[in-house]
Amino acid sequence: MAEIALSRRDMATAEDCFSQLIALDDSVFLRRELSQLYAQNRMYDQARAMLEKAKSIRGLSNDEKYRLDLDIGSLWEQERRDDEASRVYENLDARLPSGHWMKRELASRRIDMARRTGNVESLLKILETQWKSPTLEQRLELAQLYDETGRTADAENQYKKAMALKSDNAETHEKYIAFFVFCCSISRNLLPLYITT
Repeated sequence: MAEIALSRRDMATAEDCFSQLIALDDSVFLRRELSQLYAQNRMYDQARAMLEKAKSIRGLSNDEKYRLDLDIGSLWEQERRDDEASRVYENLDARLPSGHWMKRELASRRIDMARRTGNVESLLKILETQWKSPTLEQRLELAQLYDETGRTADAENQYKKAMALKSDNAETHEKYIAFFVFCCSISRNLLPLYITT
C-alpha cells in the first residue's frame, strides 16, 4: 500500500504506512527497504533521511553504520550529485580501520565518479596523498589511472613496484605486459623475461 501511495505521490498515506511499519519493527532492514522505495520514486532526500534515522537505531555495529553511509553515498550518486557523494565517501574512508574491505569499494566508487566527471587528475592527487604506502591493488589502480592520464613513466613505476611487492602475482604481470603492448613500444629484451615467467 505504501508503494502504491508513493507512486501516486500520495505522501500522507505513504508516510502513514511507513510510520505504522516502523512502529511494528524499527530495524535497519526495514528502513533500508523504505529508503529503496523512496529512491525508486526519485525521492532522494526522503531516502537519505530514512538511512540517517537508521544510523540512530541503538545497538548497531560500526560495520552496519559504515554500510548505511555507503548507501547514503550511493543515493547521492544516483542523483548525480557527485560532490556530495565524494564528501560522504571521504568521511567514511577516514573513519574506516586500516585494511577494512570497504576501503577498496570506496576507492572503486571514487575512481568511477572521477572517470565519469573527467576529474581523474584531481583524484590522483588525493590518492597519492592518502595511499602513502600503497597495497598491491592500490598500486595497480594508480598505474591504471596514471596510464589513463598519459603519465606512462609513473604508470610503469607503479607496475614495477607492484611486481616487487608480489612477484608471483599473475594479474600484475599480465597488466604490466598489456601496458607495454598498448601504451609503449615493447622492448625486445623484455620479452624473454615474460616468456620464462
